[in-house]
Amino acid sequence: MSDENIFKDEKQLFELTDDIDFTQLNKKQQRELKDQISPKNYNLFVYDTHMDDEIFETYMVGSYLYNPCDVYGVGCLTNQLKNTRFYILSKEFQEIPKEHLVDEHKNMNLAVSGILNCFKILDITKTEDDKRQLLLLHYNSFEELALNHKKTPIEKKAQSILDEKLQTLPKVDDEIDLDELNYKITTAIGINKTESGYELFSKDQIIFYLEVLSEIVEKYDIDMVFEFTDKYDIGYIINVYENSIEDIKDDENYKENKEKIIKTYINTILNSLEVSENLGNNETMGIFDDFDVKSDSEKLKEVSDMLDIDEDKLKELIDPK
Repeated sequence: MSDENIFKDEKQLFELTDDIDFTQLNKKQQRELKDQISPKNYNLFVYDTHMDDEIFETYMVGSYLYNPCDVYGVGCLTNQLKNTRFYILSKEFQEIPKEHLVDEHKNMNLAVSGILNCFKILDITKTEDDKRQLLLLHYNSFEELALNHKKTPIEKKAQSILDEKLQTLPKVDDEIDLDELNYKITTAIGINKTESGYELFSKDQIIFYLEVLSEIVEKYDIDMVFEFTDKYDIGYIINVYENSIEDIKDDENYKENKEKIIKTYINTILNSLEVSENLGNNETMGIFDDFDVKSDSEKLKEVSDMLDIDEDKLKELIDPK
């Protein structure tokens, strides 16, 4: 169990930004918050990708984007070969040391964000050859209080700040394709595919997701969080949560029932991780005779007998997607 649970702290910050506004901070806090989002604090990063029109139309200037996975970007410029480019103003991205990179990534100033990210769309433009460009401000959750209050200097001068930052980026001739590194972004930054179409992730959904990560840290450690975000479709997990609470929104005891649903769902996820961890253990796998050559149904029965879990329940735990 971890002594430090950053996801629990982050969840509390997200909830706080729903409970108070900028005017409720004292003068010192207001000043410090404004200083944090001063244009001088930011560097510019670039991420090019291909995006269908239907997805792109979800974006609007001024929208907040909550992205439940890390984002890779580069601190250099290339010709834009894909139809959509994200320019990201960030003080949260961390450049990856060159000695940790494969040769093809060493000359692109590759950087990565944290595991969960907040952006505000400052501008959307099209180039002469009809490619799209979005300017995003990358901020931490508490800074949303200032962004909600009124237009900040970085928002008022977004285009001039971008032009200035572009002059500082080195230019490279090679095409840079980050889609392989950004494989966790299954739709687009901040956008989830649902049964009814493409929608922005909501703050409530991110608060739920942070509770999931917090419980994983409490039961396991931060390494299991990284394993979880690699193995699971986070958009799907959030959709299951959203559909579950949608069914009870008219209930008289909505808040109480919502908490019950969240606890039950998180327990299912934790059980799934436990089963996966057991099945990944070499000693555990070694007890199966000729396991690799058995049919899926035979494997399922053998695992079910070993763990003393009903086969139908085991199916849900092993494959929650």
